[in-house]
Amino acid sequence: MIGNDIVDLELAAVQSNWRRPGFLEKVFTAAEVDFILSSEDQDLYVWMLWSMKEAAYKAHQRRFSLPRHLNWKMQECHVKKLLNASSEGIVSIGKGKYLTFTDIISNAIHTIAVEEKGTGIRKGFFQLSSEAARRHFLRQVALEKSVDLQALALEKNKEGVPFISLHDRRLSEAFSLSAHGRFSGFCHPLRKP
Repeated sequence: MIGNDIVDLELAAVQSNWRRPGFLEKVFTAAEVDFILSSEDQDLYVWMLWSMKEAAYKAHQRRFSLPRHLNWKMQECHVKKLLNASSEGIVSIGKGKYLTFTDIISNAIHTIAVEEKGTGIRKGFFQLSSEAARRHFLRQVALEKSVDLQALALEKNKEGVPFISLHDRRLSEAFSLSAHGRFSGFCHPLRKP
């Protein structure tokens, strides 16, 4: 299973005051709060961990066909590799573990989460509105599958998990599409030969 999340850092700075009393404790574990508060760029790491949790939650929700209910404290992030513009980590949710790969790109954070190492993923990151990103994503799927773009549609199941339909038939391919502010991102498994 896969999931992805994107955070427009400029919009997050305006919309969410993570420094207000109780915010960190509501969203993050004690170890995560220590990681954030001991870092040089606390704003960046708040949103990086947020994005890791969101991406892993989406993968977990798909994996178990769960109704939409994000319990922040049930998840714990572990950053394994931290570079200037990227990180790798693990998010634990109950007995599930999700590998996360985060890119920090021009005022945005984009994270993908996968259930298994070696999962081939195609990802995209755009400075596009969510509607423009949806159209771009569907054009890519139409090209890859050699189908008419007009026959494809994005829909959601009863749990709110999106899927692609072709002529009103659900395609089995999983994907994740996210948008926040000026940015949109997606990921989906590479087609197996």
